Amino acid sequence: MIKITLPATTANFGIGFDTLGMSLDLYNVFTFKQSDAHRTIGFDENIKSHENLVLSSYILFAEAYQKKSEILFVEIEQLESQIPVSRGLGSSAACILAGVFGANIMNELGKTYEECVDFAAKIEGHPDNVFACAYGGFISAYLENENYYYDQYPISKSIQFQLLIPLVTGNTSLLRKVLPTSLSYQDTVHNLSRIISLPNALQDGDFLKLKRILKDQLHEPYRFPFIPQSSLIQELNQQPNLIALISGSGPTVLLLHLDSEVPFIVQDILDTFELVEIKIGNKLETEVLK
Repeated sequence: MIKITLPATTANFGIGFDTLGMSLDLYNVFTFKQSDAHRTIGFDENIKSHENLVLSSYILFAEAYQKKSEILFVEIEQLESQIPVSRGLGSSAACILAGVFGANIMNELGKTYEECVDFAAKIEGHPDNVFACAYGGFISAYLENENYYYDQYPISKSIQFQLLIPLVTGNTSLLRKVLPTSLSYQDTVHNLSRIISLPNALQDGDFLKLKRILKDQLHEPYRFPFIPQSSLIQELNQQPNLIALISGSGPTVLLLHLDSEVPFIVQDILDTFELVEIKIGNKLETEVLK
């Protein structure tokens, strides 16, 4: 039997649309053990086995490298479920990675860590979530000739993070559909001219610079109207000691502030969102259990 632990992630990171991601210390934990049929335990009872992303990814990866008749039947149990579903915190990426790594280990496929992550990214379609979940910390990722590549960057310990997690689920499909089909040169250059400065600003803990550069023009203007209490959320960015970014496609909001500052959040927001203290998460971990 094996156990796989995977962190939540926040993607896009403002100006890093489909490029930047960070792991968070909320974790889902799954076990895989051989069985006489595919079973899932501990998941939402409304999710049928054939719709389960962990199981479907397990089967998809195993089928890519061996005959269907040779794939081991598994019982997959969700032991911990800390990553909220449909909130923009990478729950799908975590499930897909769990299924891929579970298939690789249980079926002794012998694929490398990098091959497993690459396969998961192609299923999920958003490498910023997948690579942050797989490798932990703050990453950038891109696709070149059907292969994904990534880099990791340090973040100053002076920068603190919080999440505003809506009390109700979001419509991820809608939040993706609201994006325009084309972008202006002006908006593209706006993001490009700022993203190059982001790694140094995060490493140095230069909050004034972060306030200047974390002003996205590619996705947040189109998605903020669909975030609960959107006008109040956007007003948070008027505070000199606070930055509010949409996490992934939303509706969760990522807050950045310095450790010496306590941000002020109006009660109307707190009535709609759960305010969660968060830290940068670890990478995906696998463990063989007796």
